[in-house]
Amino acid sequence: MVRKVTQSDDLHTLRSFRNASSALDSLYGQLAKACFLSVNEYLSLVLMMRHWEEHAWKSMDEQERIMLSELTWKLYHLIEELYLREENEK
Repeated sequence: MVRKVTQSDDLHTLRSFRNASSALDSLYGQLAKACFLSVNEYLSLVLMMRHWEEHAWKSMDEQERIMLSELTWKLYHLIEELYLREENEK
């Protein structure tokens, strides 16, 4: 049975991806600080890409968007774990 994708489902998936991406950005911000880099410069680049991100997002099908969101969260947690492990070893 094929389930009809509603706009609400699509927006939820995009919101989930953006939350995962935001969490990853936050972690990168911590990494930038640890390396004595400017967080503002990094974030300004991440912000200028939002428009392109939305267009690219719409070109993927629902399953691809769901997988990307889930994998981005997985990537975040794996990088966070490595970062925290290294910080604890200092």
